[in-house]
Amino acid sequence: MTRAGANESAFRLITDYLKIDQNKKFYPALYTRGIILKNLGNYESAIVSLDESIKLNPDFYEARILQCNIFLSLNKYEKAISACDQGIEIIEKLQKGGSLKVKVFKVWHQKAETLYRMGRNKEAIEAYSIAINLLPNPHSYLNRGVAREALGDYKGAIEDYSQTIQLNPKYLPFADFLNANDIH
Repeated sequence: MTRAGANESAFRLITDYLKIDQNKKFYPALYTRGIILKNLGNYESAIVSLDESIKLNPDFYEARILQCNIFLSLNKYEKAISACDQGIEIIEKLQKGGSLKVKVFKVWHQKAETLYRMGRNKEAIEAYSIAINLLPNPHSYLNRGVAREALGDYKGAIEDYSQTIQLNPKYLPFADFLNANDIH
């Protein structure tokens, strides 16, 4: 069975289940339907399904995170930021002992990416910095470096690029570029 065929089969199963669950109290089924619709490229219907899930459980941050991702794919940046902010707010409210730290990081990183795509580099840098403070990683450093470079902060960009390479040596060809151009 192809991936598309598996998604279509899963969609039919979830839809059949939701017909049985007349009260639609099982919000994870609506969320799962949203994932499947997204995978099938039916983004608008996925958003509707996620909205239904959120109505049933307003603290279901996973649905907000997925909405953020879908809105970003649709280049609906303001809506993506709004969904990210709502997800962050819910996660921070629910967070106990850092158990949701990775989720918070992912949402901040996604918000930063959205801000960068909107050309709001200063805000993107701030959001990447929060993501880095939560979970230092090469992707956030690299992306923050790109945003800094776009603002003309070459020293800050080089520091971020260097940190990227230290965290993940697969970026060493990037170091060769920096050295070849006497950028350090």
